[in-house]
Amino acid sequence: MLNQLLKRTVLMLLMVIAVNANTAAAADVETRLFKTLTEENKLPPVVARCSIAADKAMHGKGNPGNPGAIYDRYGWDMNDKTAYSVERSGRSFSDKQPLVVDEVVTLRNGSARQRKTGQWINADFRCGIKNGNVLTIALDEKR
Repeated sequence: MLNQLLKRTVLMLLMVIAVNANTAAAADVETRLFKTLTEENKLPPVVARCSIAADKAMHGKGNPGNPGAIYDRYGWDMNDKTAYSVERSGRSFSDKQPLVVDEVVTLRNGSARQRKTGQWINADFRCGIKNGNVLTIALDEKR
């Protein structure tokens, strides 16, 4: 249990460093984080990319279309294999984002913290994947 907690703490620190570091260093940290998520946590590559995209989005304060304008944290249980899904798509990601994607990755049963109030809400985070890379994202609040 302590070992898992330590791993999660290291992953969170790597994510924070990746967002705050300069571009070259951030790419290196993101590469190491991707390797950790896929090799140690055994996440499929597209799920690891979506998890990294979720963390990066939460730090995008300036873009009004970015979930980071409203939320500053997103967490989900990456050790629970039922907490994510990967669906083949070949259609539009959503009505609001009509980009055609190959796959939709959903990180389920997570929580997002509202930037202004600090209140946590239940939410899913979705990524539209095209050619193995994250093309678009959405945070879906659960009321």
